[in-house]
Amino acid sequence: MILITFKPREGFAKHFQKQKVLREAFARHFIATKTIFKLLTFGGLSVWYLIDLFLIMGATKRKNMKKLEEIVRK
Repeated sequence: MILITFKPREGFAKHFQKQKVLREAFARHFIATKTIFKLLTFGGLSVWYLIDLFLIMGATKRKNMKKLEEIVRK
């Protein structure tokens, strides 16, 4: 197996950290907004159940891909 590595440019880690903070802030805002809508609409008459189902599927796929990457890199 051939492993290709690269050296990131200067400041790359700092830029990546800023992006991570922005993504986390957006995710927190989205979760809080969704929770408020759920409370106001009494669960959205089960519409939120379907939305949560798709969000969980996406999160599960990302987590599984991350684990697979860790296994492959070892």
